[in-house]
Amino acid sequence: MAILLGPGEPGAEAGNVETCKQSYMFTRKRRPRLRVHVERARPWSLGDWPHEPAMPVAPAGDDASFPLALGRTAETAARVYSGASVDGIDTDDDAGAVLTPDHTSALGQSISPGSLSTFAYATDELCSRELFMAIIHDYIERVYPLCPVVHLPSFRRSLASNQDVRDTEQMLLLVALFTLTIGVLRSRIEDYRAMDPEAAARFPTRTSIITYASQMCLRVRPPDYWDEISHRKWAISYTLASASFEVGRMNQYRMFDSEAMQLARLLGFHLHATEYHGLNCIETQLRKKAFWLQFFSFAHSKVQPGRRRFHVTYLDNYVLRDVDFAALEPLDTPDENITENAVCPLAPDGTGPFTSVTAFIVNTRVFLEALRDSLFNAGCDCGYGRTNEEKLARLKALFQRYKYSLDALPSHMTQWGPSSIYDSGPSTPANSISRAQAETTRANIHITHLWLQSFVLDQTDGIVQAMDAAGGGDEAWAAHQLASSWAEREDICRQLLHVLHNVDGVHLEPNGNSLTYKIRGVATSLLNCPSLLGESVSQRAAGYVREFTKVLAFLDLSEVMNTDGVDTWIDKDRKLGDGRPSAAGADAASAASFSATSVP
Repeated sequence: MAILLGPGEPGAEAGNVETCKQSYMFTRKRRPRLRVHVERARPWSLGDWPHEPAMPVAPAGDDASFPLALGRTAETAARVYSGASVDGIDTDDDAGAVLTPDHTSALGQSISPGSLSTFAYATDELCSRELFMAIIHDYIERVYPLCPVVHLPSFRRSLASNQDVRDTEQMLLLVALFTLTIGVLRSRIEDYRAMDPEAAARFPTRTSIITYASQMCLRVRPPDYWDEISHRKWAISYTLASASFEVGRMNQYRMFDSEAMQLARLLGFHLHATEYHGLNCIETQLRKKAFWLQFFSFAHSKVQPGRRRFHVTYLDNYVLRDVDFAALEPLDTPDENITENAVCPLAPDGTGPFTSVTAFIVNTRVFLEALRDSLFNAGCDCGYGRTNEEKLARLKALFQRYKYSLDALPSHMTQWGPSSIYDSGPSTPANSISRAQAETTRANIHITHLWLQSFVLDQTDGIVQAMDAAGGGDEAWAAHQLASSWAEREDICRQLLHVLHNVDGVHLEPNGNSLTYKIRGVATSLLNCPSLLGESVSQRAAGYVREFTKVLAFLDLSEVMNTDGVDTWIDKDRKLGDGRPSAAGADAASAASFSATSVP
């Protein structure tokens, strides 16, 4: 999959500005302003999925380095990055074009510090302004409901006024959202390439543009960047981490995620709502949403095999017990109803519309209810029940309560809620966007709900097997418990496949790789099929696994082998017996073998 940015121009010799400029003017025709026409992606379904899963191949030169300086004239660089106004910068098509050296790299062509480059906008280093803004609008329409890191009315005003020209932090936020959108919207890549062929030539893959843009964000940071912190700086680190995760660059993801966690702690997202004094209404709601986004990432790191050992944790057991989760729940009202000084009151009877904010709140409750005991009591039995019998009873009660916790959802948000339910309404652009957002969040809610049911069953089976292995119990009882659990697993698999077939792929796509991890988590639980249940059960399990394999082959957005949970970094100072640098606990071969079969 290719994505963005253009080939070198003749005559761009380093250090000879006038010669470059003259050569450029004589060898390049004047280009008309690009008019952007965005085509809606064709909905795809299971029929589009390949019969055989495709193995992603890592691009060559993955460890290529990046330039340390922006390729721009000193005057423009000073005016853009100092925060000063850029009024008066020549934005003529020829003057605003980018000259780049003619070379190739698996991670994208860089702009040589010696080449002549004049940008009207700092983001022109990545692609044309028209394409950049189209991608940002795709974030607003398709990705925002799942990653609400901005206040939409304020964000739209900043876009209209080109605030990023004079505000470096805003520019960094836009670049971070740009990378996230490219990371998750795989089906839009060909549209983006057509809008800016030069960009497509410079960056042949999503990985190349995301990595280049991430490095751009790092080198643009001023020396005193961390002296002042804000929600916006957290959003930059969080979205850069998410984008790296989407394309499988796990070591880069870990570093950005560590930044985001540190900022979340320093900004006090987890503190009681009474500690939010001094914040206006917009900032309060942004930070509450930010807490839950960071909590989702934290929860994944705690419950997914392979990640617990290496992942830095956001909160510990003691802090978790002091968190008032109910008070940190954001208000169920759209951003348009929130200003700095006031929040428009909710419907007095509580019958307001089911919006993307409502879906976000439902997802927070789905996560918290299933994981509260597991997160609060990891490594500690206090208040959890000190015996296996007590733990088992508690988990069984949780499972029975949890599996019906979404029964109160409106009909169009249920598992079986068909897209055609919207056909009775008027067909307007605004309605089309809200319908697409509802489908995306519907998929997220139900797939998360089913994945967490499977997680609770994993815990239940683990305790039953531990009790059976300890001896002194009834083997027939243990076999009955495991058989009962297996019946629930089959039901979860059927429901999950129903959701995946019932939601168009274009609406599944914005959920990104976290969706594939959840699906894979359910699928791998089938590999532990009890042999005592008979051949027919084993055949059904094999059929489910085949279906999930087809789904995952299409939905997994990683362009390199995703090695989350595996030691893929190299400890340069630790030597093996033959003098070679040592990988931290696992060599590349074992990493590849494990990642192909690991549970997310």
